[in-house]
Amino acid sequence: MGAVVAFAFVVYTLFHCIMSPAAKVRSLPKGVWILAIIVLPVIGAGLWYWLGAPKAAAGPAAPRRGMGPDDDADFLRQLNIRRQQQQRAAELAKREEELKRREAEFKRGDTAPDQKHDDDANSGKDDSGA
Repeated sequence: MGAVVAFAFVVYTLFHCIMSPAAKVRSLPKGVWILAIIVLPVIGAGLWYWLGAPKAAAGPAAPRRGMGPDDDADFLRQLNIRRQQQQRAAELAKREEELKRREAEFKRGDTAPDQKHDDDANSGKDDSGA
């Protein structure tokens, strides 16, 4: 019974060693660990878990970071649309302010310089002709 358990332990350890990424194996190269497990069955398997097996993660894997907003095409498109809308709103507000100013000047009786000049010319003809 002990031999079956030892054999199962060695086979499990051998597969664990083979399936481990070579870059994460500690102490010795992966091939040396495979030979150690085969040549020294129980001792090699024990040494593998003690000195060679990759360390298990301490907790859950860190969440992957999402894309930054400057990498997201939809975000950039929406940002551009919002910017254009703000520019249009600012332009419309400027035009509206100009129209209100002109309307206030018109209501006060102020006229544009071209209109004053035309009125003076007409009134001069009336004075000289009378």
